[in-house]
Amino acid sequence: MAKGQQGQGQKPQTPVTPAAPVAHAPVAPVAPVAAAAAPVAPAAPAKPLTAMEVVNQKVTVLEARVFNLEKFIAEGGAAPKAPKAKFGGKRGATPTKDTQTGLLYESKSAVGKALAAENGLDPDDHYVWYELIKRFPGRFVDCNEQESAIVLQRRDERIAKEIAEANAKLEAEAAAANAAAAKAQK
Repeated sequence: MAKGQQGQGQKPQTPVTPAAPVAHAPVAPVAPVAAAAAPVAPAAPAKPLTAMEVVNQKVTVLEARVFNLEKFIAEGGAAPKAPKAKFGGKRGATPTKDTQTGLLYESKSAVGKALAAENGLDPDDHYVWYELIKRFPGRFVDCNEQESAIVLQRRDERIAKEIAEANAKLEAEAAAANAAAAKAQK
């Protein structure tokens, strides 16, 4: 098609120029690599931890968690401020109240998991919350400060209970390990 006869919406044809030939440099020969004088012995495998060492590691981790929780409670239980999100928005869970039942939930995700099964939805679906607010507009509201404090207090109590249970379990394991070690020495 000639340049003057192009239809509407068609791009003008550009002439194709051949690419310039690429010159390749000659490849220099590579000297062969000399074999190692002696094979390197593999490193000795790490000594497995004894039951007591494993228990001590777990106790150290739990002590750190307890210290952090005690520090958190000593500071008045106020949650540390999360860093501002890069593109704005709010991070973290939003305590939510079900106006129909009056129940307080720790997060919107917790609402979705709690109410999914009774509404015929999959509780493992990450978007179940959005399905619930479509089905029940106006039923769920964000908690006010007083209600949020109640939810956070319940969460702190639950965490403290979990830590106490874990400590009791570790103490039982340590006692069993000590008894086994004492029995083995006899």
